[in-house]
Amino acid sequence: MIHNKRKLLDAMPKSHRMLFYLMYFLMFFAFFMYTWGFRYVANQMAKDPSNFKAGCLSYAGQGKYKSGNIEYILAIGDYKSSNIYARSFPLRSQSWKFNEFLKANPTMCHQVKYIEINLLVTRQMYVYEYMGEFK
Repeated sequence: MIHNKRKLLDAMPKSHRMLFYLMYFLMFFAFFMYTWGFRYVANQMAKDPSNFKAGCLSYAGQGKYKSGNIEYILAIGDYKSSNIYARSFPLRSQSWKFNEFLKANPTMCHQVKYIEINLLVTRQMYVYEYMGEFK
């Protein structure tokens, strides 16, 4: 049995090594995109007004993190997520108050402008602004 990782990689056929490095790269790339990349892309797309879409946002429920904090699950069409605010977008600064407003009016259709990012394996949406008034 080989205990040294470098010797283990050297013992593998070249095709297996390439597959190993590809999987390692994809895991790192996915971590990067979910941590910083999608929001950066959304911020760049927000500079062009033609990238905005109008849609109906609704309250889909709530869950809890392991720390005990409450997360609000919101839906735009068939897309559901608790992470739909990009930091530099106008609605982000009022997200807690907006989530409470959505929870108080769960069946109402809330018109929003949002950015949608479609990639081969994932889809992300970020709410830019609310088209109505909320108090």
